[in-house]
Amino acid sequence: MKNYFDATFGKGQCLIFKLKVYKILEVFPLGTQGIVYKVQERNKDNKFALKIVNQMSEKELEITKWLQKNHHKNIVNILDFSIQDQKVFILMECCEQNLYEKINNKLLDQKELRYFMISIARGLQFLHSHQIIHRDLKPENILIQTLTDKNNEQLTQIIYKIADFGLSLQQQQAQTKYIGTCYYMAPELINDINQPYDHKVDIWSLGTIVYELIKGKTLFEGFTIQQIYEKIKNSNMAENQKLLNEKLSIIEDECFFELVTNMLKYNPVERYDIYQVINKLSNKDENIIRNRSTSCNIIEASNQQQQHKITNFKRSFFIPDLIPNNFPIQQQLLNQNIPEIQNINGQNIQLNFNQNHNIKYSYYQQKWKK
Repeated sequence: MKNYFDATFGKGQCLIFKLKVYKILEVFPLGTQGIVYKVQERNKDNKFALKIVNQMSEKELEITKWLQKNHHKNIVNILDFSIQDQKVFILMECCEQNLYEKINNKLLDQKELRYFMISIARGLQFLHSHQIIHRDLKPENILIQTLTDKNNEQLTQIIYKIADFGLSLQQQQAQTKYIGTCYYMAPELINDINQPYDHKVDIWSLGTIVYELIKGKTLFEGFTIQQIYEKIKNSNMAENQKLLNEKLSIIEDECFFELVTNMLKYNPVERYDIYQVINKLSNKDENIIRNRSTSCNIIEASNQQQQHKITNFKRSFFIPDLIPNNFPIQQQLLNQNIPEIQNINGQNIQLNFNQNHNIKYSYYQQKWKK
């Protein structure tokens, strides 16, 4: 058994971290940056990821400490960390695979696009609202966790989580250029080295990832890093803009096409921010509900909250922002199998709209009465 500050570990060995014993299940080298171990706490089923980083700047360390205290569903949560022998040890929740591995096996169905986008957008909103820019958003840094209901293993939910904050920094210091992975870098990270940038570099990255999820290849390609840089830098030219729009036309849904187009605006001033992205995705679901079958009658109220109600249900569950945020993983709601929504008559859909920073957020609540 080794202490966590020892130099090397192998699969099957045990190590001690913060007085707890963990068995190493998998080893994932990170090159010169460090290494990640998939570990399991001894005599327990709990699995974690233990990341050992060779060095970390003061700003990165500050963000790591903040993330340990502030968790979010769409961020890989940091559970504990320690500094020993000039190395940083970070204990994180464990995920099954990353997005790159997932799309290498199977491209994302466009029907799943909205759920993926709102998941990552929520994670980015959490970061951006605290003045944190990720700067290296890419498929490898989006991890996937599958939750299974303890009472019914057939009920599962995929959670997308943003990971790897090694290049993150607070917005007021955002001037360092050529940061991130070249395929997903915003033009302002490549252009004028003295020009500051902001959180909208993450919006650009997310837009390029959406294209890759559907097409299976990166939006900007080249044989060298410099060629990719040049294609991104010159993407605002008329002929390149036309080519970009042709590529994005693979997005079947007109609303998503418009959204991604605005996420990839060359000028960051014209590019959507995270609140606009979430607003558009929320409006998309508002339209979906309005266009549902007439068996789901919607009555519009005249009050300020614009509540739409229909009654006659058996049980209740709550899903924020029109996606299965906690469903099906809410134990108190899963004592029985939940019937398919489309097979239920007399649905009760309630929409509430709250104004915050001039952005409209929505959620719906469904109820079944016994």
